[in-house]
Amino acid sequence: MTSKTSELRTLTYGAASRSLAIALIIAGAAAGQDAANSQQSLPAKQTGITRLPGVRVTDAQRQALAQYGPNVRIEFNSQDVPSSITGRIGNRAQSADPAAEANAVLEANGAAFRRGPDDGFVFSALETDNHGGQHVHMAQTYKGVRVTGGELVVDLESDYVSGISGHFFPDLQVDTDSAPVPDSTIAGLVKKTAHQNARMVRKGDPVILADRGQAGQMAIPVRIASDGTEGNDAEDLMIDAIGGHVLSRQIITSLVPGAPANLLLNPGFESQTANWTGQHYVHPTTAGSYYYLPPICGGPATVSAAKSGFYYACLGGHGVTSTDIVAQNITAPKSAYTGTLSFWLQIGTQESTSATTAYDTLTVQIYDQWTGKTLSWVYSNLNATYFGNYQLVQLPFSASSFAGHPLTVRFTSQEDYSLATRFNIDDTSISFGALVL
Repeated sequence: MTSKTSELRTLTYGAASRSLAIALIIAGAAAGQDAANSQQSLPAKQTGITRLPGVRVTDAQRQALAQYGPNVRIEFNSQDVPSSITGRIGNRAQSADPAAEANAVLEANGAAFRRGPDDGFVFSALETDNHGGQHVHMAQTYKGVRVTGGELVVDLESDYVSGISGHFFPDLQVDTDSAPVPDSTIAGLVKKTAHQNARMVRKGDPVILADRGQAGQMAIPVRIASDGTEGNDAEDLMIDAIGGHVLSRQIITSLVPGAPANLLLNPGFESQTANWTGQHYVHPTTAGSYYYLPPICGGPATVSAAKSGFYYACLGGHGVTSTDIVAQNITAPKSAYTGTLSFWLQIGTQESTSATTAYDTLTVQIYDQWTGKTLSWVYSNLNATYFGNYQLVQLPFSASSFAGHPLTVRFTSQEDYSLATRFNIDDTSISFGALVL
């Protein structure tokens, strides 16, 4: 069995290894060596280091990392910034405003993330565990514009800061001052991209699309709808806010005329747990302790980690052996012949980006309550690179055997004993098509 520890992209400052680890980082900078060469100079078992961050780490970042005390664990993502800092990071300010306190923590620790003068954060959501610990979600911004997929979570215990985790996009260089393309240009793109009768049903505020290794770019999210030859189509477009071309398009759903629309109620979780069942692991606590409610995150805020609206399903992210479930019962129409289950998925993980083992999984199922037949699809920490930003998942299936049957649509996350993986789900849909003769 492959050792999980051997795959970690991590830097650990323990009581025995802290001086060696710091010396190795600083020595690598002084000698002008990259991190890979520094790693080879001392075996991992001696230093507690299994893989050092890469060549993008700056001298200022190294100095910031060297300030953390004993037993602070740091794990890096593929952009050479921490995906997780855990341990006693500092004392709490005991502010009555957790968002303001979290902002101060991110400001104080910004150098470790290569945070620049134009990088900022806005409050997204607050979670409180049953021990009183607060977990403050802060969405990343650049020059005041939201960065899609950028979010750090600050963990606040009763008297100290115990962690910072999530994904931060460093080194952004985005033109936010140029005037965005006019609505007339967007309308023209909509006509060219879809059917001639396509219409724009929603245009969002500009966002920054940042992918790993890229400087980012301004984009305008647009949802369009049209009446096609096979039914009603809906798509989400990302339009280059400056250049005026389509960066990406994702089909939401396509329904055969006369077939039922989305059968899921409260599909975007805006009514929180309404219509959904499930369980939510409570952490930190003893194993086996659950809230028997589906794990829903978010809340009214200027910026939310949801794909749309304020709320979303948030499975996993505990870093201990745990299971979270979100489920809803529906009945397939008697005329069902084909079906499509759709949802938006975002995966963030503390597991190594070079891991080859699915330590943490999300299982998506359609379960027939009459026959026991189950369709299953599995995602894991191995998919985190692709799903670092929300991505549309569309799962077509043959539905004739489900026609008229009660079904359960279920999302189940399972984590192993260490290193968290969060599966965020939003804007779910299940639709059925009838056979057209």
